[in-house]
Amino acid sequence: MRIAINGNRHQEGHLENIDRLVSALLRRGDTVAISDRFLRYLEDRIGGRFALGIESVPLTRTPRADMALSIGGDGAFLKTAAWVADGNTPVAGINTGHLGFLAAFSFDRPDEIESAIIGGDRVVEHRSVMRIEVGQPQGCPRELFVLNEGAITRADNASMINL
Repeated sequence: MRIAINGNRHQEGHLENIDRLVSALLRRGDTVAISDRFLRYLEDRIGGRFALGIESVPLTRTPRADMALSIGGDGAFLKTAAWVADGNTPVAGINTGHLGFLAAFSFDRPDEIESAIIGGDRVVEHRSVMRIEVGQPQGCPRELFVLNEGAITRADNASMINL
């Protein structure tokens, strides 16, 4: 299985868990691709040997993956979903933030992570995505996809407007 991983760079209390999870995936024979910025962060904190056998993929390129893991909060989940969106790849979230509404897992319950991610005991929950087309001054509209929320604001300041 090919697994893409992305996360935020605030994992000081979870580095050992991340190392254990990635090592288990590699031992199982999975191909692991980690977003380049997250991989550099993990290498700096865990050590250079961490990256052995791991593919580095920039967030600007959709990774080839059967499944994606997001490690962090809802922001990391949304970035991971955007990263793999072109490949129609399911995303599993491991919450290491405060609330983590979008994440189904936590390192506090490693047996659930192992069962679902490593053991394959999972159910894919389909989410609705809203497509927004924004007109551009040059005439070519820009297409955006929204998973969690969207906001329409005035360009001259950050205050909300009523529609």
